[in-house]
Amino acid sequence: MRNKKKYAKERRSHRVNRDNFIVLLTELHEKKKLDSTSLWADLYPTVSKDTRYLAMLGQPGSTPLDLFKFYLEDLKSTMHDDKKMIKDVLRSASFEVEPDTSYEKFHSIISNHEKTKGIDKGNIKLHFLNLLEKAEAREKEAQRAEERKIKRKETAFKHMLKDANPPITTKDEWSQIVVRFETDPAFVAFSDEHSKSRLFKDFVASLEPESNSEDYEKHKKKRHKKDKKHKYRSKRSPSYNMTGSSDDDRKKRRNKLLEELSRH
Repeated sequence: MRNKKKYAKERRSHRVNRDNFIVLLTELHEKKKLDSTSLWADLYPTVSKDTRYLAMLGQPGSTPLDLFKFYLEDLKSTMHDDKKMIKDVLRSASFEVEPDTSYEKFHSIISNHEKTKGIDKGNIKLHFLNLLEKAEAREKEAQRAEERKIKRKETAFKHMLKDANPPITTKDEWSQIVVRFETDPAFVAFSDEHSKSRLFKDFVASLEPESNSEDYEKHKKKRHKKDKKHKYRSKRSPSYNMTGSSDDDRKKRRNKLLEELSRH
């Protein structure tokens, strides 16, 4: 009977110690010294000096580190609701995160709004990172779309030169024959004058080996081999980009950004 009472007393004491440690974490959270992105290694120098941490050492059950992890999970569990509130605030402010948006600017809008004052600082950081990554993805996709658009225009321009009647010769100068193409849709659609001149020079250069039939045949074989090699590389490149290396790079960059944001 005496042992049972002693055991029950110890259990109560252990529970009180755990509760007190959670109070310590809550105090740190309220002081903005702890958030959902905090690391135990960064927090340890602070908590290790507190009696509420020391009281837990050596007792069975959850450790201080376990309670720290549980506390962070609770903070992150509100991420979905926090995300909705942040979106509402950004919408009301007519603010959109761009690839060059600073965290200071983003945070100033969120923190100064009554609706989002109680949101965990770490969740604000995580949502900022998500929006930043989406903005960067949109920019990259826009760049790729523009590159594809230019490529199509270049292809149409090359076909225009190839189908020219009378045919273009190595003696022709772009400045002298440009008037022949000014009404062609492929010419009109391509506004980059420098690129027009460059494509014309490349086209004329491809005609030069024709002056000697033997050289021309060598040129054709060499060009076919080069095009085949380029095509093979083009087929390989997407699968390479889909490997874990790109995911690792994104993860490293995200972690680096989180480290930078942890200073705020």
